[in-house]
Amino acid sequence: MRGLYSIIICSSVLIFGGCNYNVVKDPNALGGGQNGKQSAPISESALIDWNLMKSSVLSSCMSCHVGHSAPELGSLSSTQQNLNTVRTEIHANTMPPAKNGYAPLSDCRKAILDSWIQQGAPETTVTRVGDLAACKGVADNPQDGPENTPIEQMPLNYQTLMTKILQPKCLKCHSPDSDDLEAAGLLFYPYSEITKRSRLWAGPGKTSKIVRSFTRTDGEQMPPPQDGAPLTPQEVEFVIRWIDAGRPE
Repeated sequence: MRGLYSIIICSSVLIFGGCNYNVVKDPNALGGGQNGKQSAPISESALIDWNLMKSSVLSSCMSCHVGHSAPELGSLSSTQQNLNTVRTEIHANTMPPAKNGYAPLSDCRKAILDSWIQQGAPETTVTRVGDLAACKGVADNPQDGPENTPIEQMPLNYQTLMTKILQPKCLKCHSPDSDDLEAAGLLFYPYSEITKRSRLWAGPGKTSKIVRSFTRTDGEQMPPPQDGAPLTPQEVEFVIRWIDAGRPE
């Protein structure tokens, strides 16, 4: 598996290297879309078609791969020619790149992409987002829900942890392609990486190693002051509640 993973990472560098991705400032968006626009939220009633791919599912990819770097995703035909590459990168969570501030696509968006590909990647379909099991209750998905919902009101799951805390504050370093080799060895996504490091995330939440690292006041605080803002009290409390709830996925 390690060899296979290395191949995927290497292919990512070859295919996507030299691309300057826009850093996502809003963790609720998937990334900048075409012409720098944010990706549109997804509703259960939305049709799974080329328009949805452009406006939401693939918009973070298109911020670079429209007329700039291979693979070209500027049109339906060019995207159809590169679907295998796109799907492989997205499911491996190597694209969009975490070190540039992007969160991995949610399970719902991956399911939307898979459904579209299985139908032949057509311009239009009659399938709706709500028809997919992974997208049931998509309005409750923090990556597709209201942008200003307080974290204490969001679902107590890994997806909220990822999109509201880990992605904007931790993944710059704790990702496979990080320049910090020590941090790259301590991954925070996908969810399986959290379970591998149970000691770091072990309860009770208030005394867990990860919470202690978030709340330190010395030079060992995470994230380091020079790399970004510390967790807010509300974010720390969410991590505590998530750990005490059994770290639900």
